[in-house]
Amino acid sequence: MLMIKSISPKGRLALITLSDDSEFMLLRSTVDHDRLRVGREISYEQMGLIKAKSDFIRADHYLGYILGNRSYSIGQVSQKLSQKGFDEAIIRQVVKLYIERGYLDDTKFARELVSSILRRKPAGRGYIITLLRSKMVPNAIARTVVEESFQDVDEFSLAFRLLESRWSYLSKFDLETARRKAYNYLSRRSISYNAARQAFEKISQEE
Repeated sequence: MLMIKSISPKGRLALITLSDDSEFMLLRSTVDHDRLRVGREISYEQMGLIKAKSDFIRADHYLGYILGNRSYSIGQVSQKLSQKGFDEAIIRQVVKLYIERGYLDDTKFARELVSSILRRKPAGRGYIITLLRSKMVPNAIARTVVEESFQDVDEFSLAFRLLESRWSYLSKFDLETARRKAYNYLSRRSISYNAARQAFEKISQEE
């Protein structure tokens, strides 16, 4: 048997310290409901139930905290929870809760990310799919969202915008060197050769 050594209120939570110096964070309402008091003896089975409640609450608070700062995919938050030491059962429970609440949605996450990329520093389909996969978005969702997003996108316009933003650098070189560097740059962002060639010819003639 173990004994509750101390209960320290922390806002709506309470830090429970046991006689073996292990600690658990619980909702104060849970402390009241379970009638947990300093000096009370609890069994290892009860300790296991308390730990499960504690881990779920800590995972819930941690997930709420990181999602309050920025968006993540389901895979990313699952990985972060795992890195924090939560077991798979707790991770599944809390992730399921956040999906049901509408706070985790891989399709929405992917659409927002693709929209941001196309607005700020555009790239081709392959580049963006690879980026989404690196964010642990499932392949099927990544490809579907990219195809949706590119329905009204002109690849030549993307290439031209990218070269415009780099022209002050490219214009320092002779024409053929600038062309080679431009093609290499656009290729790394998954812009096709034809779109790259057309964009380079247009911007070089205008300049």
